[in-house]
Amino acid sequence: MTKPDLYTKAVLTIVAIALVMIACNQYIHPVTVEAQGSFAGVQFTEGESTYNFFDAKTGDIWQYAWHLNNDGIGPDGTWRTTHFKIAKLGAPIQRQ
Repeated sequence: MTKPDLYTKAVLTIVAIALVMIACNQYIHPVTVEAQGSFAGVQFTEGESTYNFFDAKTGDIWQYAWHLNNDGIGPDGTWRTTHFKIAKLGAPIQRQ
């Protein structure tokens, strides 16, 4: 039986160290997930040419609507943004 030469030992040592580093990486640099980001709790609905977002924590409603030409037939290529606020359930929606 022949003994492994110095080159083989060095390569196997480097491979072993690399595998240990890969295995320990999740403990050294853990992946964090932020469940309470800036859009947490925001609800989304989509209409024919509108996108609506509602923040249940603040009562804010944002509506993004595709702006139509003066004749009402085709889009002119711009979005119209409207911001509303619900202060109290049952009360009228306030435009901001």
